[in-house]
Amino acid sequence: MKKYKISVLFLILFTAYSALLFAQQELSQPHALTQLIDNKPLFGKILSEVKLSKTSFNPSLGEEIAVSFMLSESAEISLNIYDPDHGLINSIAEKKQMPPGKQLFLWNGKDTEGKIVPDESYYFTIIAENKAGNIEIYDPTLFSGGKEYEIRQAKINHQDYTISYNMTETGRVMIRLGIKEGPLMNQLIDWEPRERGAVTEYWNGKDKDGLSNIYSHPDFKMVIIYFTLPENSVITFGNKTSNYRDYKKAVASYQKQKDSQYKRTDNEMLSMHYRLLRTEDYSPKLNLSFSNIHSQENGITILKEKTMVKVEIDEKDKSVFQNLQYEICFFLDYKFYVEEETGYTPFNWVWDLKDVEPGEYILTVNVSGFKDQIGIMSKKIKVVK
Repeated sequence: MKKYKISVLFLILFTAYSALLFAQQELSQPHALTQLIDNKPLFGKILSEVKLSKTSFNPSLGEEIAVSFMLSESAEISLNIYDPDHGLINSIAEKKQMPPGKQLFLWNGKDTEGKIVPDESYYFTIIAENKAGNIEIYDPTLFSGGKEYEIRQAKINHQDYTISYNMTETGRVMIRLGIKEGPLMNQLIDWEPRERGAVTEYWNGKDKDGLSNIYSHPDFKMVIIYFTLPENSVITFGNKTSNYRDYKKAVASYQKQKDSQYKRTDNEMLSMHYRLLRTEDYSPKLNLSFSNIHSQENGITILKEKTMVKVEIDEKDKSVFQNLQYEICFFLDYKFYVEEETGYTPFNWVWDLKDVEPGEYILTVNVSGFKDQIGIMSKKIKVVK
């Protein structure tokens, strides 16, 4: 274990830069039998004017969304809905012959099994083939989405700690809260979809584990980043019974993936997080425990002399994060204490407390992956001699 000063916020910037390199490398290595396109739509003559009636809706209340488009001539239409990981959600039309003019199709927010989809963002693809066999494809992932931006203007209400900011376009948002030159204390919003316009997030001003008011700390720092979603993405909400990761596990054995011969290859810097699966790109839950505990007092762990500190990934997240390499950093009262640059979980650290003065502290651990997923946990401890 090494003891020297490190800035987690620097780590965030570093991983963002690594994300850009990762995206460039992926885009520069096309798969076999894949036709590359230069960020240009593959439609416009037969198929045009693709629109949605709204950008979000609540299927649990029986709401629907309308997809409309124009055909310049009669054509055979296939319209599919996909989740953000490109899994097929439903087929609204399959090789359906349609006349020229404005077309309109409805989606009720249900999948192929008739189940309401979990709260997430979804996108549509349309394939139109005319009588001459000419094919046009509307697939927004081939020409839009993935641009990453930082939101620098946000307001925190001093009374209720709500965070207000403005989205210039629909995107997927991440909000990290921490201490400058110190630990990440809370990943309040973990790459969740948000609509264009004014957004309000609710917070209690505290760290993830609710131990202290970090907003009042003089070195409090907030970072808000988002990447754009594909054009005409729609966000569903109101599902109280199923979340996206559990849903994906349930349908894994039969859900079809989008099969496309085209691959986007524009030269723009795309977010690494845009390329990652939603089932894998999130902050894992951690467990932090101690051996050789002296005693417990009002929920605070009392430590004396030496203790074994154990950090591990929570059982429900082990299948995704268990065997990856991490940088594991410990902070004592928000100040860097010790780190392991190339660690694995479960991670055991023998902590000799002889250099720690008696008193109460908050011990925080950040477990940082190389694809910018950071697990966070804090515990109150008391050191006695």
